[in-house]
Amino acid sequence: MTKNCPLTRKDVVKRGDQKIEIVWNVSANTKYGYPGPFDKEVHKAVEHIISEFLKEEGEIKNPIPFSIYDLCKRMKVSFKGGGNYEKVKKSLEKIRATTIKSEGALYQKKEKKWISKAFGLYDGVIFRGEQLEGDIIAETNLLYLSGIYLQSLNSFYIKPIDYNYLQSLKSKIASRPYEILWVNFYGLRNKRENFICYKYSKLCKLLPITPHEYISLAKQQINPGNHELQNTGFISKFD
Repeated sequence: MTKNCPLTRKDVVKRGDQKIEIVWNVSANTKYGYPGPFDKEVHKAVEHIISEFLKEEGEIKNPIPFSIYDLCKRMKVSFKGGGNYEKVKKSLEKIRATTIKSEGALYQKKEKKWISKAFGLYDGVIFRGEQLEGDIIAETNLLYLSGIYLQSLNSFYIKPIDYNYLQSLKSKIASRPYEILWVNFYGLRNKRENFICYKYSKLCKLLPITPHEYISLAKQQINPGNHELQNTGFISKFD
């Protein structure tokens, strides 16, 4: 696979009496390439800011003011020397340039139907000192979320992760399941089920980890993370 080759994930979901295939396709910008681990941490820090706005204001409005120093502080990386300052700027630009194509996985509330659409997480990012409309110069950094992302947040279809809790997890095998389960538990809030079930093979792809043939080895691999999530009160039990 080439550096900028589209990444595609397919899944089958049940809607009513029908089984529907949904598709997520992610395309990288040829200049920036795909977002990596550092870029992921930058977006998590952005989500942390978003969650604070949601808690205080009840909704998100564009643009979102931010400082790169604050993002570095939330990520717990050094701001000195300017290296991470430039990395964070490039990360925001990389995320803005990344395109997501959804087929049948987005729900349009007004028309009450599932749609297919291409979009990004951010519509734009303006850094302090850059020119806005006319001759106005930006006095702070401004982030514009895409319409779909903004609508999903304000409709509570998606919920930013608890960034403080995520950073408190000591086990690497606990942090990734938390990110996955947080979203899916949120989706169960209006349903009768109070548990989530995964095939071991699918779980290995999501984490990602190398699958084992024997259940004893699989337990040795996954259970340290499960125990930490249980001991910290995120899950009540696991089987």
